[in-house]
Amino acid sequence: LMSRPSSIQRLLRQVILTELGLRAATKEGVEALAGHTAHAVADACRASLVGVFELREGALHLLAGVGWPPYLAVQAIVCNDDPHLAKILAADEPVSLPDVVPRGLSRAGIESGLSVRVGDADAPLGVLGTYKLDRSGVDDEVPEFLDAVAQVLARAQEQAHTEAALRESEARMRAILEGSADGLLTFDK
Repeated sequence: LMSRPSSIQRLLRQVILTELGLRAATKEGVEALAGHTAHAVADACRASLVGVFELREGALHLLAGVGWPPYLAVQAIVCNDDPHLAKILAADEPVSLPDVVPRGLSRAGIESGLSVRVGDADAPLGVLGTYKLDRSGVDDEVPEFLDAVAQVLARAQEQAHTEAALRESEARMRAILEGSADGLLTFDK
């Protein structure tokens, strides 16, 4: 069930995307960005629960969220054998919850929602989901908005991984140079 968003909702979503992009560019950290994202998406989509999940060991684990019961926040929400997770990770667009809600989500009272993969299909980083405690629908721009937010999260996570790998490589090179008893020569071409 889809409806038209109000002009205020549309403007709010544009502001949120801009702010998330700026926060990602300032490198505030993936967890801080995920927390801000969860709250912003909950406001923009009028969702009861929002989750930014990371994919670890084949299951979704809540990295940041809004509205989740504490007992669910510390365990895997959806496991790798769930067909809905496979569908999300394979899809190039947000996926609606099936009529039979996955067990981890149903334990939170979730009745409906949308989930979108964060990252590329060949190397997914996680899932962004917005959920409701009833079967009410979303407006017709929520899927596009969630997809755009997921892209911002993916780029921020990829940047953080790249920077961590660079720091590790620099540390290894520094250790090699500092531990070398012999001199090293470099030539410019």
